[in-house]
Amino acid sequence: MQRVTVDNPTWQTTLPKWVTPLHDEWLPGLLLRCDEVNDWESGAVVRYLLRAMESTLSDLNLITPSLTFLRHFAQILSMPISTVVETTYRSELASMAGVSYPIVRLDYLSKLCPECITQQRLLRRTLALPNIRCCTQHHLKLQSWCRCSQKLHFFSPKALPFTCPICSLDWRLLPREEATKQDITHDLRLLSYYMFFFYEATPNLLFKVQDLIGENVRKYGWAKRHPYLYAFSGDRYRKRRVSLGLLVSALIDMYISVDEIRIYVKNYPESPKH
Repeated sequence: MQRVTVDNPTWQTTLPKWVTPLHDEWLPGLLLRCDEVNDWESGAVVRYLLRAMESTLSDLNLITPSLTFLRHFAQILSMPISTVVETTYRSELASMAGVSYPIVRLDYLSKLCPECITQQRLLRRTLALPNIRCCTQHHLKLQSWCRCSQKLHFFSPKALPFTCPICSLDWRLLPREEATKQDITHDLRLLSYYMFFFYEATPNLLFKVQDLIGENVRKYGWAKRHPYLYAFSGDRYRKRRVSLGLLVSALIDMYISVDEIRIYVKNYPESPKH
């Protein structure tokens, strides 16, 4: 494992060894594979890119990173920026909000499928979606803690990529817990809502979904069962950055289907006041 410095002359333009994104690969996994193939410590590439931008890891949003960061990364990978953007949810969230910098957010956790790591060193992009419990390909529960009780972190200085910085356990050796049918059904349902929003949502639809949730909360008293739903009972939620994970959770908890959303939006097509 080698330490990499910003002024290293061997890769001021491109990486010594390239990698290309895998299908459904999430940005942190691609960054870690760059580290691993070049025999560098975990997070070497991302820290190099951020230092060049005079930024820090705490400023990096792995869901909607800045175009400056993505351009620099695409340059050292010698590939089009559009290919790197596909490892994020920047395009989907921007399309939903109708602006370049999304007003919709996704709150992610560091979680992974041990079998995906074993087979391809792959962190799937779908793992970034809130409340996903398992890998729908391998039917294993996702892991977010090491066997030594250390919470997983994607970029740990002085550690090898895809390993625990405390006990050095390779992530492929994390527990393999079979997902239950309930877990799989739950995740497939969640994914159907996320895909609906990614491919059909507009700013008007997002506002109408909030109206629909608010109406159901007031009419049926859902907040008594799920207190977090009180947030939808007034107009304050519209004034904040919308959490897509919270919207989806609310719809599922209140048994509001995608078809019901489409009917509601169709019957109330006027532009929202905001």
